[in-house]
Amino acid sequence: MMRALAFLRKDFRNESAYGLSMFLQAFGAFSHLLIFYFISKVISGAAGMNGGGYFAFAMVGIAFSTCATGGLAGMADAVRKEQLSGTLEMTLTAPSAPSFLVFASSLYPMLYALAETVFYVAAGVVVFGVKLSAAGTMSALLLVVLTLASLYGIGFFSAGFILIFKRGD
Repeated sequence: MMRALAFLRKDFRNESAYGLSMFLQAFGAFSHLLIFYFISKVISGAAGMNGGGYFAFAMVGIAFSTCATGGLAGMADAVRKEQLSGTLEMTLTAPSAPSFLVFASSLYPMLYALAETVFYVAAGVVVFGVKLSAAGTMSALLLVVLTLASLYGIGFFSAGFILIFKRGD
């Protein structure tokens, strides 16, 4: 547990060194919502729809795809960053299982994707007035957990691909 927290601290320090980047990512997330909000106004006005049906659909879709992308690409990106910074060999020689090291390296990207997902939903609810039902929210949380669990397996495969072939894109 302490080793995983050490990986989280290291990755957070690396990312927070670029404060403008974190701000611009949050601004980009909000601008995505803003664009889809106005698109929903055009669609609902043209089709005579009532409520925020399309915007809620788009908001949940964006939030879910952000979370899924974090789970799918987090491990491969973490291994690739370690390769590029020259610390991969040193990390893999640590007295831990290689699977734990890959998992711990991907914790920050995964938590960041989850935070971005929460930001999308919170901004949709608070700023744009999307109404979410409790049953739908609980179902969505269960779906996210199950999806992330399945994508972690693909993420391990992708990280192995990066280790063998040096590039995965």
